[in-house]
Amino acid sequence: MQIDEGMRQDNKYNLVLFGNINKALASVDLKTYGSDKEQQLLSYLAYLDRTFGTWVLFIVAKTFVRSLAKLRDAYGQLDISNYEYSSSFLLKLDHQLLDIQKNTIPFINELKDYCDDEKYFLSDVYEFKPCHEMRKRQKPLFSSIRNVLLNHADLIVRNEKSIRNIAEASRLIASVEIIQQSC
Repeated sequence: MQIDEGMRQDNKYNLVLFGNINKALASVDLKTYGSDKEQQLLSYLAYLDRTFGTWVLFIVAKTFVRSLAKLRDAYGQLDISNYEYSSSFLLKLDHQLLDIQKNTIPFINELKDYCDDEKYFLSDVYEFKPCHEMRKRQKPLFSSIRNVLLNHADLIVRNEKSIRNIAEASRLIASVEIIQQSC
């Protein structure tokens, strides 16, 4: 089995798992998964399904990284000199920041706990075997994904803190502009 990861035109990630089921299951003893072939196959696929949760975490983490980057850029494009527009736009951005924070902060805490112990993390996934010789010399796929998830978690924490500081500074500057305009 192989995994094809790509980005669609709408900037959403796509994951496609493909392969020849007969080849993928050729070396697997399905007898312990059920009494008949159908039950064995369904039980084995349920076992593989645990792996898909990790893929979902991977995509969610990437989505949060991208959302925070867009929000950071939006704060950076704020025109403080137009105080009427900037104050309403700043309020909109602050609402977006709060929406992202209420989801990312619990997500990151749980993600770090989940990824903290490598043995626990790897016990919850099906390890894919690489098809290409070059990839066989690299770390196993889910060990690498675990490292990427931990890096994304750290990046999300740093970006959220940075955006919070930018938002605070922007509000302060906008407040000073409003006071100066009224004098």
